[in-house]
Amino acid sequence: MCSQKKILLNSVSLNKSNALVLTPCILFVFSGEDGPSQMALEDLAMFRAVPSCTVFYPSDGVSTEYAVALAANTSGICFIRTSRPDTAIIYSSEEKFEIGQAKVVRQSDTDRVTVIGAGVTLHEALTAADELAKQGEMSNFLLT
Repeated sequence: MCSQKKILLNSVSLNKSNALVLTPCILFVFSGEDGPSQMALEDLAMFRAVPSCTVFYPSDGVSTEYAVALAANTSGICFIRTSRPDTAIIYSSEEKFEIGQAKVVRQSDTDRVTVIGAGVTLHEALTAADELAKQGEMSNFLLT
């Protein structure tokens, strides 16, 4: 039986918490640390399709720590998609995270563009914001 089928069966037959952690996530398929055979985005779609599965895609060490704590206290299957690259810390250790709640990472009164990112892609989105700011376009960022 394939792994995806086993995950689906577990999601409907278990009442306790099950956390699955998948790493590494590679944003740039051909320039990632492990080459073109590593994770794309299908894993996110697959786990979103699992009944009662909670998906976490943390962006830094702080949000990863919270994702693990939240997954340990959540009924049903939880999927935590982590990244291997050495990523900058975005959140302070005092930041509070809740399941189903997004974070606005950067915003101003002059925003003209909204960029949504998650996990390692949030770091790339913040780099894009810096480039837009150089061109006079302000952006706000929503982490989902």
